[in-house]
Amino acid sequence: MQTNNTIILGDNQFLAPKEDKLVKANLIAKLKEKLNLTTLLLFNGCILSLNKNSITLRQKGQGKKINIINVNSPKQEYMEQRAYRAYVASIC
Repeated sequence: MQTNNTIILGDNQFLAPKEDKLVKANLIAKLKEKLNLTTLLLFNGCILSLNKNSITLRQKGQGKKINIINVNSPKQEYMEQRAYRAYVASIC
C-alpha cells in the first residue's frame, strides 16, 4: 500500500509509539523529516520552510511551465497550458 505525503505535527514523545507500532507490524515507511530553520521540506511538489515566526508553503517551479498561448496554436497546447494553470492554482 502506498499513500501520498502526509504532514504530521508532533514531538518525539508523540511520534515514538507510532514508530514502534510500524516496526512491530513489519511495515516499511519513509524516514521522517524534521522541518527546522535550516532544513526545507519538499511536500507534494511544494517547498515548506520554517521562518522565525511562520511556516511558508510555495510552489517548486511548476509556474515555469506556464507559457503564453499563441492563438493559432493547436488545441492540445491550449489544453496543456490550462491544466498547468489549474494545477498551480490548486497547490498554491
